[in-house]
Amino acid sequence: MKNIITFSQYDKYMLSLQVMFPVKDEDKLNLFAFGIAEEAGEVLGKLKRRLREGGVDTSDILLELGDLLGYMSCLANELGTDLETIANLNVEKMEKRKNQKSLVGSGDNR
Repeated sequence: MKNIITFSQYDKYMLSLQVMFPVKDEDKLNLFAFGIAEEAGEVLGKLKRRLREGGVDTSDILLELGDLLGYMSCLANELGTDLETIANLNVEKMEKRKNQKSLVGSGDNR
């Protein structure tokens, strides 16, 4: 197994795999967005089975989360950014919400 330490290395690895997607460049944005939705659904399905049957292997969920991360990396690249930038933006947003005591609630701009 290849150990990947940073988001930057992961993004570069996922970018190297994008040549395997048999779609036109203009369709990649949708492909990656749909991939995120599909993989998120698979994570939810495994969690549902865990509730229903009480015994889904956590490693199966982790593998699906990895697929989700891969599509997120591809979508970020297609949007001209990377996972590290997105992670930092999210930390900034969450810190702002934490400081405003608005971590719980609804709305994008709370």
